[in-house]
Amino acid sequence: MFDVWFKEVEAFVIELYKHWKLAIPFDFSKFKWETPKMPSQPDKDNCGVFCMKFLAEWEGDSKTSMDSFKNWNKLKKQDKVAKLMDLRIEICSTLLTHSSNSKVEYVVNQAASYYEEMAQKLQHDV
Repeated sequence: MFDVWFKEVEAFVIELYKHWKLAIPFDFSKFKWETPKMPSQPDKDNCGVFCMKFLAEWEGDSKTSMDSFKNWNKLKKQDKVAKLMDLRIEICSTLLTHSSNSKVEYVVNQAASYYEEMAQKLQHDV
């Protein structure tokens, strides 16, 4: 499937450069496709988690070790589901609290307020 897609991209890029009368700065025939070892996802819903963690941990070669998924194949399905939930929380936390998020202060304040509210509710229920 990748070969078909790659040929389509190649044809598009060549036509684009021809249209603008530009020299292509690279040679498609020298392109080398590397496939890093990736754990398989247990469902159809977590491809984004796998993709984001791979991009975060990728070192630019096919030997990237995917530390987030160490011993993945040894885990039971329920443990994989729990691990994926932890990774989703980690990704959301990173996005929400990153310094480039213009609403980071609001997010942190809302989270702190919610935490305090839940802590008080738990104390009241005990």
